Amino acid sequence: MFLSPQGAFDAASYACTSTGGGTFTLHATGTATGPYPGTFVEDITVGAAGIPNPPDITSTLSSFHSTFTITSAAGTVTGTKDLAAGGGGFAWCAGSFGAFDAPALTYSATINTGGASYTDSGTAFARDAEMPNNGVAIFQPFNETFSTSNGVVPVVPAAPTSVDQCKNGGWKNYPQFKNQGECVAYVQRPKR
Repeated sequence: MFLSPQGAFDAASYACTSTGGGTFTLHATGTATGPYPGTFVEDITVGAAGIPNPPDITSTLSSFHSTFTITSAAGTVTGTKDLAAGGGGFAWCAGSFGAFDAPALTYSATINTGGASYTDSGTAFARDAEMPNNGVAIFQPFNETFSTSNGVVPVVPAAPTSVDQCKNGGWKNYPQFKNQGECVAYVQRPKR
């Protein structure tokens, strides 16, 4: 899954320290492109470590978590993003302002399309602003990209619930059955 949502924050809350640390939450809405073009909604929580040694101006991204939903004519995608293990980045929290650059995120998603469900995972990045070396914040619209995918995998229930799930080789998705007949018999058997 590769897409690049872009949007704006329409709600935010801040719990900042005097050194640029703390946490802030953002609610983003916007447009998604890629295989699931449409709209997206995302709730993000960012942690900033603050400035460890003033006058150092770099505050490290200490945590990142988001939940997202993409609504598209091609299907609905829901999932989460988190800071990758050992991932770095920039985050700053001050008063009613927060900025972040999260270049190392992981995501996990469920895709519902065409009456079937799939899972996907991979890497992503997100940013709202970046702080160049001169310490002046450059504000950008919120943007993110799902960079790599580990592959879209069908979600198969533990057992079939309809005869159609057994047909056309579907019985092979259920290792407990040796053939289509066993699968169909299971579905048609009265359940207790």
